[in-house]
Amino acid sequence: MQQQVHNHQQMENNPLQSCYDHLDHLNPFALYDDVDQSSGEPSADDYVPDEGEEDDDHSNYMGDTTNGQFSTAISKIQVRLNDLIYRHKAPLHLYDDIVHLFNDYISSPNFSKYAKLKTRQSFIKQLELAHPDITALRPVNKQVTLHDNTVVTVPVFDARAMIIDMITNRDLMKKENFAAGYDIYTGNVNDNHEANKHYGEIHTGDEWIPARDRFC
Repeated sequence: MQQQVHNHQQMENNPLQSCYDHLDHLNPFALYDDVDQSSGEPSADDYVPDEGEEDDDHSNYMGDTTNGQFSTAISKIQVRLNDLIYRHKAPLHLYDDIVHLFNDYISSPNFSKYAKLKTRQSFIKQLELAHPDITALRPVNKQVTLHDNTVVTVPVFDARAMIIDMITNRDLMKKENFAAGYDIYTGNVNDNHEANKHYGEIHTGDEWIPARDRFC
């Protein structure tokens, strides 16, 4: 039930609903279609930053005001973002992470207002088409019978593809990332190295040499 009183719209609010209308989630700005931009936004003077919030975030946000009022478009999308995170029961800190991510993109020299983000599946397919070798890393669902004869579906990864991806990754295969006292080409262990006098990395275990000789 809706009625107009002094140019303000009153709606019955169900506290158990996250939106006033079941179709509101299709329109990010549905809740604000009838809000007067000249009076519906809080003033800049009323803004109080959360405890621990950085001063530069506050100053940047104040830069998006017009005549002492917050930008309606920015307020709408942030309310919608809060609602999405709440309804999906995601960590609240995700809000700040998303805000920082998009602020970095918007302020970058490569930003384009005409570019549209793809859905998750569409973006993954685009990456796979551009880099066919990564398709081997995709898990395959397999049915496994447990000890009580129940059957469950678990994702199974290609171990060979994962190992190849790791050893061909230049960011990982750096000298500083290798265990001390270990020869990555032969699997030999330097027993005189200080790091190998105690149990630590996998090659310091008693079964490393037997396992290497059997499988390598």
